Amino acid sequence: MGKWRRFLPKRPRTRVVTSSNDIFSTARWIVETTPAKDFETLDARIESYKQVMNESDPVQWLALLIMQAPRAAHAQAIMDEYPHGYHDREKRLYELIDFNDTLVSCVLLLSEDKLPTFPKLLKVELDAFCQKMYSREFDTEQFGAIIHGLSREIAVFKAAENAGLHALMASRTADAFGIDMQIADSSTGRYINIDCKTSSSFHFRLKTLVKQHRMQPHDTIDAETKGWWEIINRDDKGRKVKIILLRVSQDELGEIRDFRFVNEQAMVEKLKVILVQRSLSDNQFGGAFNEK
Repeated sequence: MGKWRRFLPKRPRTRVVTSSNDIFSTARWIVETTPAKDFETLDARIESYKQVMNESDPVQWLALLIMQAPRAAHAQAIMDEYPHGYHDREKRLYELIDFNDTLVSCVLLLSEDKLPTFPKLLKVELDAFCQKMYSREFDTEQFGAIIHGLSREIAVFKAAENAGLHALMASRTADAFGIDMQIADSSTGRYINIDCKTSSSFHFRLKTLVKQHRMQPHDTIDAETKGWWEIINRDDKGRKVKIILLRVSQDELGEIRDFRFVNEQAMVEKLKVILVQRSLSDNQFGGAFNEK
């Protein structure tokens, strides 16, 4: 399996101050020399940019996000059109995962004052670059679903960090395996792999598990009551990992506003309850704090 990827820079955290208060204009300046319609050059530039970018600078993450938008939007469109599979599904999936990972990295480094307007301004910027590249764009529903899902992941991540827990966002490989993040209690050595779900996706995931005979029908009542359930996922090589399906419901855990829980207490209490019930030996997905 791949290593865990930390999206935040090593403590103590430092924030790079750019020369412009408008992060979008600065990011636009970084990507503007990309030739229109030239995807070969764009792909090469993305790979080279990853090698030299400053991972403590949210503007540079934003520039990478903009460059990744055409491929990701195309991948999302293909996945929506062919939900039951297609010949290069894994490649398209990773393109979308890379985009989502970059978005999370960027948001986690943004100052609080930029969060309320970030999604709206980002959509405009992504659309403009996709138009320049003559590629598909995220439609309103697709982009809204991405922000909706990642807002919950980020809110859980920040709630854990603010409570003194150790939070790591998953690597690309772990993300494809069904893990969004790993949260650990350094004082006990216990950690959990988490897959964040909206209320509807949690419900339908339980139904799928029952159909796959991976869960007993009567257990769904317990899962729906608790708002979480532990499953074992396997990859094509037979490797196993225990994962907590976590329902992140605003009705249950409180409002999420600008990528944060307005009150993090309920979320933190739930994470601590789950951690108490899991021991380090129960987990089989690498070490707790593998670095990138």
